[in-house]
Amino acid sequence: MSKKKKQKIATDLDPSVISVLEETKIGLLDWLQTFASEVCNEEDVKKSWHRINAAGGTLAYIARMRARIQIILDEDQNNR
Repeated sequence: MSKKKKQKIATDLDPSVISVLEETKIGLLDWLQTFASEVCNEEDVKKSWHRINAAGGTLAYIARMRARIQIILDEDQNNR
């Protein structure tokens, strides 16, 4: 996908959608860094564990992300 097309898609998105996408991107990276820490930067792994632990653990962290995604999807469905 071209850079111009990516920029157009990004500008068409609601700020709340962008926020959830950014949070999800971080969450997926956190998951990767905690389960494949041997191939990741040690400081980034520590930051990932900190975010996960601050959320109450892996399950709570993922559940919170999933809930935020569902809210955005529900809002989108209601606006159609």
